[in-house]
Amino acid sequence: MIRCIYICILVVLLFISHPATASFVQIVNLETIVQKADLVVYGKAGPKTCYWQDGRIFTRTSFEIEEVWSGATTYQTIEVITLGGALDNIAQNVPGSPTFNINERLVLLLAHEHDNFYYPMGLFQGVYRVTGENSNRLVRRASSKALIIGRTTESPTISLKSLRQKILEAVSAQN
Repeated sequence: MIRCIYICILVVLLFISHPATASFVQIVNLETIVQKADLVVYGKAGPKTCYWQDGRIFTRTSFEIEEVWSGATTYQTIEVITLGGALDNIAQNVPGSPTFNINERLVLLLAHEHDNFYYPMGLFQGVYRVTGENSNRLVRRASSKALIIGRTTESPTISLKSLRQKILEAVSAQN
């Protein structure tokens, strides 16, 4: 009996000593995200700033637009808001929320927040990382440690040109 009590206490301690680290994400196909996105752009990540809001840390990353593939904006630089970041010696990591590196080239499928502020559609699902140079640029959807509902999060590597074509086809199918 005492052994059973000790095991129960140990199990409870294990559960309360580990913070929750999961995000649940419903996988959505590219066409659906494109049709719901307010703005689809290709460009380069710039400096980022973290800030507190409602007891959470958010990261605001400046993003220099090189091409608008869908939607419209009068801004050359927009601010992309993501969950998590590090501030005041505290870090919040949100599985499924993308992070960006300065000068990283990306294709972003975005929802409009206000003014020139946007956030990625479907967390990591609205972010495609670009590698390579000039005509040899390849893209792959950002990866995630989120718990996935539905299909796998694996995304094949395709050419930037192919992704652009798929996005433009989804936009024209919507109209």
